[in-house]
Amino acid sequence: MVPARRFRFEVFDDEGNRLQVIFEGRVSREKILQLIDLLELFGGVSPHPQFASSEALGDKMKRVFAVVRRRFPVGSFSSTDVKLAYEEMFGEPIELGVVSTYLARLAKRGLLERSGRPSRWMYSLRRVERAALLEA
Repeated sequence: MVPARRFRFEVFDDEGNRLQVIFEGRVSREKILQLIDLLELFGGVSPHPQFASSEALGDKMKRVFAVVRRRFPVGSFSSTDVKLAYEEMFGEPIELGVVSTYLARLAKRGLLERSGRPSRWMYSLRRVERAALLEA
């Protein structure tokens, strides 16, 4: 039996808030990369220099989520809708596959709801996210 591993990640955002995540059990490289994406999404920095090249990836995912929150606070939307809104908002191109990947990751993390079928996924903000937008 392989012994359980334990990793602790701790990051601080620009406002001095601390985010601490502890992984216990079998931790794969894939899970670590997903965690880093999550940390970057919430404003943390890459905790390990090896992943410095993924910082831009995290920034782009944050931008995709910002587009969703600003342009699609209610109702459903597709990857194509987000792609077009992203390019309009930021004035730079983004591949549809990149948008699709980020939306799937955001849904997996519970920030978006996904429905439909794989050839035509539709997304919407989770109710908790919509409530947060109304309070802001």
